[in-house]
Amino acid sequence: MSDTAQFHREDDLLAAEYVLGLLEGDLHADARRRAQEDRDFAARVAGWQERFAALTDDIAPVAPSRRQKRALLATLFPEEQRSVLRRLRLWRGVSAAAMLLAGVLGIILWQDASRGPVPGVTPDAVQVATLTGEDSDLRLLAVADAAGDSLSIRQVAGGPPPGRVLELWAILPDQAPISMGLLAEDQTTVQLPPAMAGQLPSITFAVSDEPPGGAPEGQPTGSVLASGSFITF
Repeated sequence: MSDTAQFHREDDLLAAEYVLGLLEGDLHADARRRAQEDRDFAARVAGWQERFAALTDDIAPVAPSRRQKRALLATLFPEEQRSVLRRLRLWRGVSAAAMLLAGVLGIILWQDASRGPVPGVTPDAVQVATLTGEDSDLRLLAVADAAGDSLSIRQVAGGPPPGRVLELWAILPDQAPISMGLLAEDQTTVQLPPAMAGQLPSITFAVSDEPPGGAPEGQPTGSVLASGSFITF
């Protein structure tokens, strides 16, 4: 991959994280400034906004309970720097449709509504996965390249227990987990084997905590901290 292609790929991932509200502090401020001053980056941000908003097209409106409405209002407005992921923790008991609707609403409120898509820019389809767990604060964002055979995985929250490492597993239907290697503390690039290329939607990815060096027998031995699957939009 050329340096230019790698630069654009990292910009795409940064734009996605900005739209999802995963950036905080200086990272968020820098991305916001680039979205206002850099036409190419602004186009990427607008493209991601459009793609994420489209996720609610087929979801029927859900009327929240009084308690859920109070929780949503309390989390959307008090602290401007609070991330969307932390907001969604209060919604674990809500249906998937309501959770997605709340997440997209949070994204829309966070972004500058006055800045629309850049004319003449048509975003390509993108495959993205968020890996999360019910009993873990580990959060990872994975983005596939255009060919669907290479993944860029960024750890955005949480981490392994002390003295343990994170190992990524790919699970095809009716097959044992396949190790995809250890994950770095910030960002990891994973090359998929040819047999998996083009099968992302049918693969479940999971992350377990393992001893240093990884699972000794080639199969998970520790707790599964996060999992998720890719969606295309």
